[in-house]
Amino acid sequence: MGCNTCNQQSQKSEVDLVTDTLVNSKGTDHLLLKVGAFVGVVAALPIIIVALVFQVFMQFFLPKSLPKVNTKFRNGFQNIFKFFIGLREKKEMKKREMEFKNTMGYGEGSELIDIEVYEDNVKSN
Repeated sequence: MGCNTCNQQSQKSEVDLVTDTLVNSKGTDHLLLKVGAFVGVVAALPIIIVALVFQVFMQFFLPKSLPKVNTKFRNGFQNIFKFFIGLREKKEMKKREMEFKNTMGYGEGSELIDIEVYEDNVKSN
């Protein structure tokens, strides 16, 4: 029952995570995307390896100072994130200030107070 297009749509229950053009490209369509992903993965591997070697070194030779170092790194990363969150909040506040810069206050003679309010005089039982 139903129209042909509805029946065709209900038969396809899989979700495509990658577009067909990316999968079936001849190599030149999305070459930049593929090269960029490869370079990103290759660039991340040495950083991960250095971090793991440093962690193993600290675990073997300086086990008592490992919690202090881990705490300093964690606090440092948290401070970096807090800094960027603060920048984002400042940018949002500037955007809001610019948006409402020309709005007059609620003082006497303001255009915001001169709004007519219509109320229904319906008595409820």
